[in-house]
Amino acid sequence: MKHTDIRLAVIAALSGGIACDVTFFDGRPAVIEEDDFPAVAVYLTDAGYTGGNTGCRRLAGAASY
Repeated sequence: MKHTDIRLAVIAALSGGIACDVTFFDGRPAVIEEDDFPAVAVYLTDAGYTGGNTGCRRLAGAASY
């Protein structure tokens, strides 16, 4: 599974559970405009190849409300 696929799966799961109108970012946004709030950014950190078909990843994200 590629990083983009993982982030999109997380965004899909979050969008079903958040009741308010939120702007989702696939990755860390370079700039967030005032009109983008509330916003949730979904990004991966410390992703690395483990030598097999599965990777070890720590999911991280930021939210502003």
